[in-house]
Amino acid sequence: MTLPEHKSEQPPALTQGLFGYIDRVSEAPLDLPVEVKRQIDGRARRDLIKVILSQAVVGFLVVGLSVAIGGYSAGLSALAGFASYFLPNTLFALRLLLGTYGAKGTDFFVFFVGEFAKVLSALVLLFLVGRFGGDRINWLYVVIALIATLKSYFLIMCVEGIKR
Repeated sequence: MTLPEHKSEQPPALTQGLFGYIDRVSEAPLDLPVEVKRQIDGRARRDLIKVILSQAVVGFLVVGLSVAIGGYSAGLSALAGFASYFLPNTLFALRLLLGTYGAKGTDFFVFFVGEFAKVLSALVLLFLVGRFGGDRINWLYVVIALIATLKSYFLIMCVEGIKR
């Protein structure tokens, strides 16, 4: 018994992706009305600023609580954990914010390279904290501040939920 031959040609509207067939993506940019582009850019700017402000609020809250609970050394440790993510993320958000003012915006390649650089920078800063902080670093406070800064978007969700 022989099986019928299968044509290997792909349908014209689809292309072979890594995990199977995916829709073909047009290389032409969307032709949106100017007013819609302004609205999208305005919302992106507000959201980027909200993320940075929420990280700052949560980070400094954790630093203040750390000083109150564990003293000056715990506060410095929490500040190091907070800053190791906040600084790279703020620089990346500022880059994205500047992209909203350009005619072209920020393409996906710039976004992913920036995201990679942000994560790598955070890891390097954490390494430097451990390298130069030595025994003065209280890693519990570093990790708590880092996690609180990473998860600060919960503050945005809570505030947005209260508004509704």
